[in-house]
Amino acid sequence: MRGQIGQMSTSNCVVPSRDVVVRRLNGEQVLFHIGSGHCFGLDTVGASVWEQMETGRTIEWLAGFVSGRFQVDPDACMSDLLAFTSALRQHGLSGSGSRPLLNARLLSGG
Repeated sequence: MRGQIGQMSTSNCVVPSRDVVVRRLNGEQVLFHIGSGHCFGLDTVGASVWEQMETGRTIEWLAGFVSGRFQVDPDACMSDLLAFTSALRQHGLSGSGSRPLLNARLLSGG
């Protein structure tokens, strides 16, 4: 499953941006981009991916994790994950590289 998609290799780490604050609100994980002021909500799968991204996981690893945990077809999972990580990058919520950036800040919900 390893390969190169556009500019991003599936063996690169996908990591949260330093400009993101994470908060749990009413059972949903919400990402707040400090620079733009935009908020983004994550469903259960997205929240699981985000938590794994905080530890500096590769796209390939994330696809295997999601496929196994949520029992989805590996090829469909990879396609969805590439779209998801691309959207995160486009909105400045994540980056990629060989090592994780600083973790996003997790604020306790209240």
